[in-house]
Amino acid sequence: HFLLFSPHFPSLPEEDESRIIGGRPCSMAQRPFQVALIKRGQILCGGSLVGARWVLTAAHCRQDLQVLIGTNTLRSGTGQVRRVSRVQVHPGYDRHRNDNDFMLLHLDSPVRFGPRVKKIRPATRCPRPGQNCSVSGWGTTKSPGGT
Repeated sequence: HFLLFSPHFPSLPEEDESRIIGGRPCSMAQRPFQVALIKRGQILCGGSLVGARWVLTAAHCRQDLQVLIGTNTLRSGTGQVRRVSRVQVHPGYDRHRNDNDFMLLHLDSPVRFGPRVKKIRPATRCPRPGQNCSVSGWGTTKSPGGT
């Protein structure tokens, strides 16, 4: 399922800082820029549609992937599937330190825009310190550990 996360836990224990807690399901109409990066029928990573042929995602997700656009399920058959024709990893990416962990994927053909497929609107300013922000991605709404 597609999830929207609103993390507001500034004082989590150090070992939990990499986990996102408090996710909730949302529809593609709420996040029409969200794409899924698919490998062998499984969602490997998420990304954001930044143009008709470009997706922004994490560099650590670099693999032979397909991009699923406009759907929040693998079973629906309603989404658009594109292959990646070119990868542009940030030149300062350091996989050991996770610095500059982002890349652009160039799609083999443009997506068809519609109510469930739109490019993300870039931020016009940086958030203020302490301001809540939302992130979106693929996953589960409950922690496997029960917390």
